[in-house]
Amino acid sequence: MIILRWNVIHMLFLAVVLLSVTCRPASASSTCSNLPSSTLQVFIIKPSDLDEIVVPVEDLDRTYASDVLAIRHGAMLTVSNVIGWYDIKHHFIEMEGGVVCGSPETVKIGFGSAQRMLYVAKPVATNECFRQKMLDHEERHIQVLNEAIQRFIDEKRTTFQRGMIALKQTPAPNPEIAKDRWRAGLQIIVSAARKELIEEIQAAIVRLDDPSLLAALTTGCGGATDRFGPDSGTNP
Repeated sequence: MIILRWNVIHMLFLAVVLLSVTCRPASASSTCSNLPSSTLQVFIIKPSDLDEIVVPVEDLDRTYASDVLAIRHGAMLTVSNVIGWYDIKHHFIEMEGGVVCGSPETVKIGFGSAQRMLYVAKPVATNECFRQKMLDHEERHIQVLNEAIQRFIDEKRTTFQRGMIALKQTPAPNPEIAKDRWRAGLQIIVSAARKELIEEIQAAIVRLDDPSLLAALTTGCGGATDRFGPDSGTNP
């Protein structure tokens, strides 16, 4: 999506400018060029094991923030968080003009889910037929989530690389201010990327959960789940 490709870079430069005005100006002739290469690693943070909790039926109607993946399937509610993470192994080089350039050895960026919760309504919690159906379907959700994240990473890797280059080209008066700029820049990149990634994951799950599939999930099993209906959606 062009939104991320342009907005992240523009926001990054804005952050660098805002940070710069709080520092003493660098020499007009000072530049950050011909720096050692930096390694960018972008990877999936694999989902944790599923935590299963039996709850009253009314607890399935709770609401969640828009950045949480909450998916209701009749008598079951699955909740997953989507996280963005980064780490910098800093390396600084003193340049002419009394400025410092940040040229990290490695920059790591990760996206994924660190927590998965499965809430099952008490009336059907002991129905093994229903429970197995839902667990199998949740595994399919995880597969779709991982595929969406990997596709997102592959498509946006160049954007992340451009952001890293922009930060490397920004001189700072000292290492501490250079660190602040790197943290602020990567925070902007990762936060904006996470927001777009959540939208792409939600769209992928909607494509998976077509009405016929949901009807099959919420019927049968001795009629234990019939009264709950095939309702489904994200962030109910």
